[in-house]
Amino acid sequence: MRTHDTFLSLAASGVLLLGSGNIALALDQFDTLSAFATKAYEEENYLQVEKLLKQCLDLAEKSPDAASGNKVLTSLLRLASFFAQQGRFSDAEPYSKKALAIREGRLGKDHPDVARSYMDLAALEARLGQPEQAESLLLQALDIRVRNLAPGATETTRTYWALADLYQSQKRSAEAEKALQDALTVNEKAHGEGSTDVAACLDGIASLYVSAQRPADAEAQLRKALSLRENLFGPSSLELVPTMLAIAEARSLQNDKAGAGAVRKQVEKLRELVYAAGGPDDATTLSIMSATYIASGDANDLEKKLLKLIADKEAKPATKKLDLAPAYRNLADFYEKMLSRDKEGQAYKKALEIYASNAQCDFRDRAATLEGYSELLRKQKKEAEANQVQAEAKRLREQGKVASK
Repeated sequence: MRTHDTFLSLAASGVLLLGSGNIALALDQFDTLSAFATKAYEEENYLQVEKLLKQCLDLAEKSPDAASGNKVLTSLLRLASFFAQQGRFSDAEPYSKKALAIREGRLGKDHPDVARSYMDLAALEARLGQPEQAESLLLQALDIRVRNLAPGATETTRTYWALADLYQSQKRSAEAEKALQDALTVNEKAHGEGSTDVAACLDGIASLYVSAQRPADAEAQLRKALSLRENLFGPSSLELVPTMLAIAEARSLQNDKAGAGAVRKQVEKLRELVYAAGGPDDATTLSIMSATYIASGDANDLEKKLLKLIADKEAKPATKKLDLAPAYRNLADFYEKMLSRDKEGQAYKKALEIYASNAQCDFRDRAATLEGYSELLRKQKKEAEANQVQAEAKRLREQGKVASK
């Protein structure tokens, strides 16, 4: 029996069972429906996921049994998370608020699990353009965690980071830096230099300095982070790659192309060493290395590597076709930097063909790709075609907004 047919039969019988008072069996069906929701998500059948999760909530809410209480909370959290992942933040908000109310009622307003709900809701409010509400929720979460968790707890650190991100999005750079410095101080006191959270705090401060056009200060923080990660993971770990690439970018911002190129070559040697040892393919590395390749005059080498990456993905039976679209978008971005307009257009077309043939693609990804392609068409003086592509992107975004209401 297909998932859809099974869902319909279980949903119908679940309502009947609740009506007849057969609570235990109805809750068993909750678990079955929940499992089908997970399966539907794996199959990227998102319309089915939404139906199944809402049916789970309905079953739990209609049951007077005490065991249903946790299932109500679980259903609310899953729905909020699902809608947030789909970019439907307005739909996610009421479920997140209901989950918060349940936790406050059960645990009191000073419990770490309540702080978790504050964090979830804050993320939604930020996305919905309510930064003041998001800040208030984050500060409440931080207060709870500082008072109730061990010094340097990861949850507390994450709250400082969330505050820093919020402040930075509002161009409140001084407050963002203070939040990150506070997180760094707390973690250094609690863990010394033996924590990835310390290195991550240094990364955050460096990113802030880059935004403030302070690349030399950013590099100093990044080199501290690199030293910590070398001690934690060893000198031949792919965990070092993002930090090394950030250092290369900082060198480029200081007009040191040779220095940036040297760091990039170190990354290449590290990747080759890991591959030789049978390590995993760090497929994301190439897509974020274009700036250092181009600055070093090795753009042709990068083009070959990007094309090989796509070919390798296509050759793997387990690769989903939809997963190839971002690779073609990365290729288009590279060609845009190289002013290779025809090749850029071909890469955009490949990505759009993949999105158009897959009903489960995220409308935002397809719209963003259309918008990038329309910009290219305008550069090529193809205004009529650019307007048509831009209109399609606008239509997709408007449809997405309607779906999220």
